[in-house]
Amino acid sequence: MIGRKTRTVLTLEQKEEILQSLEGGKTQASLAERYGVDRSTISNIEKNASKIKEFRPVYDRTRSINERKVMKTAKDEMLEAALYKWFVQKRTLGFPLSGFIICQKALELSQKLGGDLEFKASQGWLGKFKNRHGIRELEVQGERMSSDVEAAERFVSEFNGLLHDGAFDPDFIYNADETRLFYKALPSRSLAARNERTAPGHKSSKERVTAMVCANATGRHKISTFIIGKSRNC
Repeated sequence: MIGRKTRTVLTLEQKEEILQSLEGGKTQASLAERYGVDRSTISNIEKNASKIKEFRPVYDRTRSINERKVMKTAKDEMLEAALYKWFVQKRTLGFPLSGFIICQKALELSQKLGGDLEFKASQGWLGKFKNRHGIRELEVQGERMSSDVEAAERFVSEFNGLLHDGAFDPDFIYNADETRLFYKALPSRSLAARNERTAPGHKSSKERVTAMVCANATGRHKISTFIIGKSRNC
């Protein structure tokens, strides 16, 4: 039994290379041999030259776009172009963007552009939008505080030994700590274009309230949380 011939599917980047070679005088036969495809494939690429060239400007020149093999565009190309332009502008300024933010902006732009009233900006649509533009998620980089990990681990080990020996009653061991709530903080992760290796962003807003929480080791007694707001100006 003769096995089926493996079908070679060319990427967008390869199709563009073929068009450039054809314009440079290369023959269809030589290109078919070079890329391991039938001559009819080269012929179809030449016939669809205008479609291939029109597809490129809509999308950013990234590796994921170059490796695409199917030229499927968005249903609403005007919305797609406007949303991606907004996305690039925000990322250039360092704004962290989540999928939710992008979906909300898509709904807003769709309404302004007189788009489809049935457009939902669903998670399925978001996934396709990200795939079309090579967008993935990165951790937003910020300042990192160093800590003495070894000293902390040593204290925990010694303290656990004292508890094991019965030196302290857990009901009378309390731990209190302060924490801050940055109620205007931006997301710590952001969707980023494929060509972004990092996701730089603006410093988070410093507006916050400080809280102190306290409870005993067994969790049987929890002291009411103390909240400290801004100091009053005299």
